[in-house]
Amino acid sequence: SISGRLIYINEEKSGSSQFESDFWKFEERTKLLETEIGSAVMACGSISVARRALLRNIPDDIIDDMFSSLSIALDGYRVLQVTDVIAREMAATEHSDEFTRKVRIACRAYNCHRLLRPKIGAMPFWFKYKYYSHKVLRWWSGYLLLAGGCMFFLGILMIWKAFAFFGLGFFVAAMVLGYFQVPIFRYVRSAE
Repeated sequence: SISGRLIYINEEKSGSSQFESDFWKFEERTKLLETEIGSAVMACGSISVARRALLRNIPDDIIDDMFSSLSIALDGYRVLQVTDVIAREMAATEHSDEFTRKVRIACRAYNCHRLLRPKIGAMPFWFKYKYYSHKVLRWWSGYLLLAGGCMFFLGILMIWKAFAFFGLGFFVAAMVLGYFQVPIFRYVRSAE
């Protein structure tokens, strides 16, 4: 399966469309890094192709692009992110529209995860690492940030001030690496 590059052409229209465009740039960079170490976890549904023989019937409550490309990867084929094939699309400009879309996507993605979890568990370590860090951890990131913030402030209030500042330093380093999109895993060889 091959996934092209999606560009939002109205990113300056609102905060919602700007956020979606920025998020999508990060998402595509992640898929490029995954491709460098073997295979991306999944393709963008707006601009992807796959061999017809590799496609399966998609259940009604499943997000189709995730199911199709993830199934292809789970069957041992590569999913590649490329930059020379481009689609242009309009992002939602209203927060309510974007929120409704995200809820629908999250529910269908969770159903897809539940359906394919046994096959995901049988995959090599690096594939599972890419999948869980790219998709599943994202669903929990808000809760993890909240827990980390609570631990940081508890560390400041209690005896473990050094721990709190170490945690803050680690957080700042992670933010800087993410901001500059440092390809941490560029030199990791795929175990697939």
